[in-house]
Amino acid sequence: MKRFTLVLVVMFLSLIATNIFSQYAAPRSTTLRNAVAFVFPKDGDLYVPTRSTIAFRLAPNAFVGAAPSDFSFSVGGEQSGLHSGKVVIADDGQTVIFKPDAPFALNEVVHVSATVTSSENITPFTYSFRTTEMSDATRDEVLYEIQQREQVENTEGTGGAPTNNDQPMSHCVTDSLPCFLFVDSVSNPSQGDIFFTATNLYTNAYSFIGILSNTGAPEYYHDVPRGCENFKVLGDNTVSYFAQTSFPKSGVITGEIERMDENGKIIKTYQCGNGYTTDYHDFQLLPNGHALLLSFDPEYVDMTKVIADCGAKTRAKVTGAIIQEIDKDGNVVFQWRSWDHVNITDATHESFTSSFVDYVHINTATFDTDGNIIASFRHMDEVAKISRTDTTMIWRWGGKHNQFTFLGDTLKFSHQHNPSRIANGHITLWDNGNYRLIDTTLSGFDTIVNRPFSRAVEFELDETNHIAKTVWEYRNVPYSSAGGDVERLPNGNTFMGFGIQTFPAGMEITPTGEKVFQISLAPGAWCYRMQKFPSYQYPFMYNSAVKSIASDAMAIAGVYPNPASSSTSIACMVSPGNARVDLIDVLGHTVRSSTQLISQSGPATFPLSVSGLPNGMYYCKLSQNGRVDTKTVIVQR
Repeated sequence: MKRFTLVLVVMFLSLIATNIFSQYAAPRSTTLRNAVAFVFPKDGDLYVPTRSTIAFRLAPNAFVGAAPSDFSFSVGGEQSGLHSGKVVIADDGQTVIFKPDAPFALNEVVHVSATVTSSENITPFTYSFRTTEMSDATRDEVLYEIQQREQVENTEGTGGAPTNNDQPMSHCVTDSLPCFLFVDSVSNPSQGDIFFTATNLYTNAYSFIGILSNTGAPEYYHDVPRGCENFKVLGDNTVSYFAQTSFPKSGVITGEIERMDENGKIIKTYQCGNGYTTDYHDFQLLPNGHALLLSFDPEYVDMTKVIADCGAKTRAKVTGAIIQEIDKDGNVVFQWRSWDHVNITDATHESFTSSFVDYVHINTATFDTDGNIIASFRHMDEVAKISRTDTTMIWRWGGKHNQFTFLGDTLKFSHQHNPSRIANGHITLWDNGNYRLIDTTLSGFDTIVNRPFSRAVEFELDETNHIAKTVWEYRNVPYSSAGGDVERLPNGNTFMGFGIQTFPAGMEITPTGEKVFQISLAPGAWCYRMQKFPSYQYPFMYNSAVKSIASDAMAIAGVYPNPASSSTSIACMVSPGNARVDLIDVLGHTVRSSTQLISQSGPATFPLSVSGLPNGMYYCKLSQNGRVDTKTVIVQR
């Protein structure tokens, strides 16, 4: 009997040990490498910044509940020697990060060995990478050179002046400031506020963020001393903009993202990690509190190893692209590098024999409804979808590696900006159209000529069968060689910002193409994106006092909680009459509704259940007395 009891005890202890081990060990493997979904830097990577961290994204269910002390890193540079550092686990509970105490040396090979200290049965993960040979000072010089090249490119064909002046400027809306903002026409535009920046491309005259009402009246102005871009409303109803931290106002290249609350107070700043500079082209706040940031990454490249051309340079300055996701504590938990996934020769119109090649020129990285990333590569004429799980390219649309059949559109798109998923599931983008190459005959000779023009376009994208069908476009716009955006508004109207083009600089049209709003900037002003958002009752938007709410006010004040897991409440300002709130999915289907009969003006709350709905982005639409307001809602469990 005692022997039987002893056997049971041994079996019980063995079971406990097995459970403990399975909690931390890689599923079906004793190799740490097989428990890692992806790592950065990758094995064999080149051009790694000297201040890079080393991160492992663990596979689901691997090392659940592990602590930083469960992992040990041995990191040594062939020049800089062995590096001490700190191990942290990001707030996602899946990303293990080693933060070296000192930077690596330039152009050295770094060897990494990671082990699990809680078990001797797991084989260490070992690999190597090489650091960049470009110093930070040279990197800044190249970034400034990018800006100078853009200025030349942006004024080519325009003479440095507006190219479309079919309407006279009706009135200046900045009476107390230098007169550089003009409203040309207003004819019953949709509700909402226009967020814009104005930075002078050639002098230090001005640089500010601002807001206009839907009638063009100024509502907010804030000077940003060195330079700014991309002022917009985020998914949680805070706002953000890029604030430049180096170079004069005309050189908008490096800086930080500043995020403000409803009172205009800066509540957080964001910068890229791993030694990369922060770029202005895009910023996204994700539902989990993480953020997407972009960086341009100049490196020395021996182009004689890339192309077979006697003019290729052995030490060309080639600029790649970086997408990073950072957690609430500023840890990099995801990193995509163009060097790992696309070729330098994928650029469509760059000269590969030049001493300077900007082959990607990323201008968008946005969080898609399925949790992955949609990115726009301007110099590759390509929009791509990137897996946020392992950094692979899910699909490539446009450019040299296009995987899609274009239906109803032989133009495709050229040097595009701002691909955006809209409520019906389609994608809109601003097609700058820098290269509209036409095969024609000149003086009796067959030749190719370029006839550039810009347009706003909407595609129905079949991502399974790889078909891109053009379902809408608008061409009655000025040619814009750089910048620009397209926003589909809740009432079906479309608002467009024209980037480098200043006269006009922005326009709103109805679904039938009727122009209902147009705004212009003075020559020399630059507004990368000019976007329209639903009205927000926030004090910071107004120069003197909080805007009073009219008796017939109708707006969504907030959605709480957001993200929502089981239910959410929509706080609204309403007027007398029937009011309805609809929850709409990205395909345009109404999935939940709530209706109330309102007896008097004031606040009201509409509860909505989201139980049973798939995770993702939805649109909350408030309708009353022929008026509509919307806000984004995220369902996440």
